[in-house]
Amino acid sequence: MGTIFHSEYGEQGVYRTDSAQIPAESENRKMKFPVVIRHRSEKAKIYGKTPAYPFYRLAYKAAGQRHVRSFKTYSEARREGDHVVRDLAQGSQAAALTTGQAANALTALELLQGFRQQTGHNISLKRAVADYVEAARQLNGRPWRKPSRGVCPPLPPSNAKASQEPSRNFARRGNQRPWRGQASVRR
Repeated sequence: MGTIFHSEYGEQGVYRTDSAQIPAESENRKMKFPVVIRHRSEKAKIYGKTPAYPFYRLAYKAAGQRHVRSFKTYSEARREGDHVVRDLAQGSQAAALTTGQAANALTALELLQGFRQQTGHNISLKRAVADYVEAARQLNGRPWRKPSRGVCPPLPPSNAKASQEPSRNFARRGNQRPWRGQASVRR
């Protein structure tokens, strides 16, 4: 007998697999917004498009602040929402940074990496910022690159003979009390 062609029997439009011809449920019905994405104790919401704002919005809280990001498609918003809630559930605070803040942090880390390669001193970003803020406080609003003479007096020129002289004088004097400005040496 072989293959059966529909034209032989005059059955046009009748299919044996009706389920394959039914459109998916998501194509027929409208989604209800906001859609909540949860992972452990963290959650984010996706808000639908509106006539006034034709983008999907992803909203979540990180570091005590509400963050809202916009996406052209629902799938982009959903993918980012899944990523954000997982990161927040693991304790990452990267989601709390804006794009500009993240770029600034990366630039600062690159500068510190270059400093470490030049000097061999490994300084954390937190320590560098703390030191800068402390120096800025001590300068009382003056530019830190050009401190006034009263704040940072110039150092005297280095003279090896002059620096050895006080220690010779101290050795000659024995165990007498050191003069003002010189540390005492205990034996």
